[in-house]
Amino acid sequence: MWKFYRALIRPAAKEFWTATDEVLTGIAILFFIILLLNRKLGEHVMTAWNGISAWWSAIPIALIVLYRLLRANYEQFAAMKQERDDARADLATSTKGLPVNRPKIAIDSYKENPTDGYGVTVGNDGYAAYEVAILKTQIGVTDYSLAFHEKAASMPHRAREFFVAKIEPTNDYGNQLLKAMLVAELAALNIEIIYTDLEYRGGKLLWYKTTIALERNETEASGLRPRFISQELIPDPFKSGGIKQA
Repeated sequence: MWKFYRALIRPAAKEFWTATDEVLTGIAILFFIILLLNRKLGEHVMTAWNGISAWWSAIPIALIVLYRLLRANYEQFAAMKQERDDARADLATSTKGLPVNRPKIAIDSYKENPTDGYGVTVGNDGYAAYEVAILKTQIGVTDYSLAFHEKAASMPHRAREFFVAKIEPTNDYGNQLLKAMLVAELAALNIEIIYTDLEYRGGKLLWYKTTIALERNETEASGLRPRFISQELIPDPFKSGGIKQA
């Protein structure tokens, strides 16, 4: 909650000065017009105005600031609602044809863990998943890759697991990912998570792949925000021709 309202401090200060400038400008223009049309009336109005406490001018300024902050708050809410609706539509499209009772693996965040450093928090909001691993991903056309060496043997419903990020081949910590993406001129980096539910279809073990985009976003502390792209069935990654693990 505090993070949200801290983000409003700068816009609030900006709106205050803008509103103050507009109110004072409006008053000056009004006085000018009155003086232009009727000098005596203008002088009478100015005399009366000088007898009024300057604090009364704070009322219209405060009202303008309040209105604009409420409008900005609503616009942010509307944008988040639209983002949620778009995500739901994308999810419905990108998971079409998959079993209803399946794991639903996604990334909640890319951030710093006080113990392990930077990495991703992977969550499962569906049925149990097993052998959960994140594939190594090349960072643009650079010689660097993003790697996650951990593997979760099992992730039941609502489980959360933290995977530590490493930049290879330098073995740098995950806090260098944003810098590497900037060097590679990448606005987003797609990473893939593979896993199974230990169920069979047509005599074959079902394996899944979730694709997540890590997008540059200045509002996040890490500078990166995950966005779900798709979930699909894949061939067994441990057999010939399958996906190679990180």
